[in-house]
Amino acid sequence: MTPPSPQPTAPFWLVVPTYNPGQAVWAEWIRALQMQTVQPQRVVVVDSGSTDGTQQLSQQAGFQGLSVAAQHFNHGGTRQWALDQAIAAHTQTPPTQAPPTWVVYLTQDAVPFDQHFLSELILPLVSKNCVAAYARQIPLVTAN
Repeated sequence: MTPPSPQPTAPFWLVVPTYNPGQAVWAEWIRALQMQTVQPQRVVVVDSGSTDGTQQLSQQAGFQGLSVAAQHFNHGGTRQWALDQAIAAHTQTPPTQAPPTWVVYLTQDAVPFDQHFLSELILPLVSKNCVAAYARQIPLVTAN
C-alpha cells in the first residue's frame, strides 16, 4: 500500500447524474464518498426521474438535487446544465462566494475504489500546470 499523497486544498464540487441506481447501490456510493480523505464543497446530483429513492437518499446526504426530464438527458449537456444551475444558485445565496476552482464529474455506476480516490484524482490539478485529470472507473457488476 502506498502512503497517501499530500491533500489538495483547492475547493471543488462534484456533479453526478443519476437514474435509478437502486437504493443499495446509491447508499454504497454515498458511503464511499463520505469516506474520502478530501470532501467536495458541494455535491450536485442531477436526476432523470428516479423512482427508487435516489432523490431522497441524496437529499438526506445533503446533496443539491436537480431534476431533468429523461428525454432531455444528454451526458455532456446535462452535466454542464447542472453545473450552470448550481453556480447560479451558489452565487445568489449569501454569503456570495466564487464558484469552485475545480469540478469533478462522476457517474453513479462506479463507486470510489478507496478513501483516496478523490484526493488522487484532483491532486494533479492543484499541484501542477494541469487542466484535466481522469481516473480509472471500475463499474459495478450491475452497471449496464
